[in-house]
Amino acid sequence: MSVENKARWSQIDGVDALGFVEYVADAYRDCAFSVCPVLRGAGTNIKVIEAGMHHRACVVTEASARGFSCHPDIRPVLPIAKDAKELTAHVLELLQDHSKNCSFAKKFAEVVHRDFSYEGVREVVKDTVRAALSVK
Repeated sequence: MSVENKARWSQIDGVDALGFVEYVADAYRDCAFSVCPVLRGAGTNIKVIEAGMHHRACVVTEASARGFSCHPDIRPVLPIAKDAKELTAHVLELLQDHSKNCSFAKKFAEVVHRDFSYEGVREVVKDTVRAALSVK
């Protein structure tokens, strides 16, 4: 994080801009959950998957979730917000309801580890190559 960005973010009441972390696993271990407030686009938003790999729930926007449309099991295990107000509500709910937070995290991690593990991705690539080679 640049000095300018750190100063700008630190001016916001309640924000403690720390900058970069040496080990991302430590940051996930120390957080309650992750938030992906992307408003535009439809990529896979790798940080969403990363949260699941680290057994953390992830609050997302519709745009953040759009990249996972071909993974129907993911949407039910993500708190998805249609706007900033709903995003805030999801964040507050997970901060206040530890049981719900843990439930989302557990279910999300299960789906991510199944669908985005090395083995899961290998199977998708293998099936795709097989299908491409069988086209006549």
